[in-house]
Amino acid sequence: MSSLEKLVRALELLRTSDSAAGGATTPSSPVEASLRSSLADLKPTSLLFRQREAALSSREKKQCCCHLAEGVVSAAQRPSPDQLQRHLPAVVETLLQLADDADADVRTAADESLNRIVRGLSENNIGRLLVELYKGIKQGHSPRSVAAALTRFAELSNRIRPQKRRAYVVNLFPCILRLTQRAELAVQESLSAALVKMAPVLGVFFTDGETKAVLQAFLPNLEHSQAPLRRAASAAMVALVSQCRKPETFLPWLLSTLLDWLVPLRPPESESAGRVLGVLLCLRDITPLLEELCDGVSLERLLQVGTDADLRTVYTSLLLHLTQHANHNVVTSALDALCQLLRAPPAELLAALITEGALERSRLQPDAAPAVGKANSQ
Repeated sequence: MSSLEKLVRALELLRTSDSAAGGATTPSSPVEASLRSSLADLKPTSLLFRQREAALSSREKKQCCCHLAEGVVSAAQRPSPDQLQRHLPAVVETLLQLADDADADVRTAADESLNRIVRGLSENNIGRLLVELYKGIKQGHSPRSVAAALTRFAELSNRIRPQKRRAYVVNLFPCILRLTQRAELAVQESLSAALVKMAPVLGVFFTDGETKAVLQAFLPNLEHSQAPLRRAASAAMVALVSQCRKPETFLPWLLSTLLDWLVPLRPPESESAGRVLGVLLCLRDITPLLEELCDGVSLERLLQVGTDADLRTVYTSLLLHLTQHANHNVVTSALDALCQLLRAPPAELLAALITEGALERSRLQPDAAPAVGKANSQ
């Protein structure tokens, strides 16, 4: 039996097994149409069409995964791309579904099969594979399936041709916004890791409006009660800001937005600990970028936004104040952020730190003049 026949038989076994378990795909789906076309070409026996009385065993599913990967790699080596175009959508969707199987061994086999397909198609058929992985992201099924598609798409993003990158950004943009609203940790961590890898390639192809929309979509995750979600949001925001078209615009915007969350100060009992920790984490991450990324723009000029109190002074005063917070986690985060700031302090900040009364703590108080950004309207 050829590898192509094994591929089609494996697909049919998995589909009929899902149907017996009540999880079949709709007959009108493109994948189902592709599968039926393949079966018709091969003229399979009636054994392929019979409904199984029980679901496939773990061993059978793992064998099917191997057959799927072997068949796709074999089809990719043929002179004609017809077979690959016909089978690849069904194979990728099936493997992404198996990546969420209840059996860990099946999930491992599906992941290995996807990796084998990525290696086999990385030379001449990377565009087709990227399209199928994008479909897996867009469908947004289970967390494991989305994570599998995101991870591999991000790994291959540097292979996207420059003339195609803007088109991918346009299509990925609504997907990213939807994924930021999901609460699953696996989705948020994979989305963050994917953006870190994709930003150097696709970041400059985001418009200013798209960049701001993605940053605003991640902001609510910064005040989540779970620390891993806060870390994922911070890493994604920093990656996008550092690789966008205008870091000199979005860095101070993000800094101002974060400070507006905490300034003017409110009673500790009325302030969410998750919000404070998330803001401090993001402040710590963006501090080293302020001078590094904005070529030709001094840090003093970057942090001057035309308000009564510049961002630098408010930022430093806030960190010093939070080092006396009752929550030891907040104190630790404030010290980490302060350490980053003081590793390369601007000249004006250094002068303010050694001058008595230069940092006016009253600027943080609610009855003082508004400090930055949106505080003017509060």
